[in-house]
Amino acid sequence: MKKTYLTVIALFIVLTATPLMAASTTFEGKFNGANCMFYLNECPMDMPDAHIAMEPDFVLTQPDKSYMYITNIDRAIKAKYLHQNVRVQGKQVNKNAIKAESLDVQKDGKYVTVWTLAAHMKEIEKQNRH
Repeated sequence: MKKTYLTVIALFIVLTATPLMAASTTFEGKFNGANCMFYLNECPMDMPDAHIAMEPDFVLTQPDKSYMYITNIDRAIKAKYLHQNVRVQGKQVNKNAIKAESLDVQKDGKYVTVWTLAAHMKEIEKQNRH
């Protein structure tokens, strides 16, 4: 009985940890206001400054209208690329969240990397040394 119980617990741990160990995936879409997506599904385009100021965070809206929170990219970076085509490389940590490893923005038909986790971590280390 005890052995079966431990086997079930071990199996549960393995199955729940598998998504966390998943390889990086590329997610494409546009950043939109989290509140807009949650409540309206469409964000106002005529007053972008007011819209940006009122939003607590921005989400990656995918072509199928689903959205993902990017948990480790600063709000200001997401706001800077609002409504632009972006590509996020990272790991999906739950149904609606991604831990990003890089952020690419489409410029002149090509994607350009504008943020990486590695560079972000280097900057934090640099700031901590001073």
